[in-house]
Amino acid sequence: MKQLSLLFILTLGGCTTAEQKRISDFMASPAGKAIVHIAATTGGRAIDQYAATGKLDGKEIAKAALGGASAELRAAQTPGASVNASKAMDAATEAVRDGTGVAAVSRQVAPAVAQAVADAVKNHGAPADLALEAAARGLDLAAARVK
Repeated sequence: MKQLSLLFILTLGGCTTAEQKRISDFMASPAGKAIVHIAATTGGRAIDQYAATGKLDGKEIAKAALGGASAELRAAQTPGASVNASKAMDAATEAVRDGTGVAAVSRQVAPAVAQAVADAVKNHGAPADLALEAAARGLDLAAARVK
């Protein structure tokens, strides 16, 4: 939990107070929690599976891949933009695929994260930027759990 709190503080460091509240409120919502859970769970599974097959230190490679995906998810955010579920899903898929750089990790993580983002936008009315941020945080959480 300390890792998540530190991650939360670091992530919000460059935001205005209003934006921090907006993000915090979404992260506390059922849709925000669902995205974080799915991204963290799927990311953790990808790390474990890749580690079992990688010739180098597979966990470190997969952890770095999730970090890259998280960065791309943040880069894909456009606060205030009107984005439908299909576009949000495409943005999440592309961000994870581009960011991981490891096909084995991307194949597992991208579909689950993209579906969670699309579901939040379509079924819960979540803004796409917040859904993408929740996905990034879930991947950060999965990477932080690697020992």
